Amino acid sequence: MTWLYIALAAYLITAVAFILDKYLLHAPIPRPFAYSFWVALLSSFVLILIPFGVTIPSIKFLLVSLASGAAFFIGLIFLYQAIRMSEITIVATKVGAITAVATYLFSIIILRGYTPGINGFWYADIE
Repeated sequence: MTWLYIALAAYLITAVAFILDKYLLHAPIPRPFAYSFWVALLSSFVLILIPFGVTIPSIKFLLVSLASGAAFFIGLIFLYQAIRMSEITIVATKVGAITAVATYLFSIIILRGYTPGINGFWYADIE
């Protein structure tokens, strides 16, 4: 049952982020690539946490992390291009729906079809 609270908290945080974006981006985004670059660059400030117990990861883990960062950057570009072409409330709704479906599909791929407690596509069996 804790998954429900985690999912609700995640959607609340996403909603707050999109509301803040709506007020910050009241004008159209002139260059989505530049905006995405600066958002991704600001995310690199997590490097200040290195002195607090960071270990050197394996090459495989490092490559997966770099691929994840590249996917995040490309996703930001598409997000800001969509916001540029449409209204943020429409884009936020579509992003939320696609996120839920993509999470389910990727979980099937990653878990190789093993999804305990899930009986269907749109609901989960609460035990």
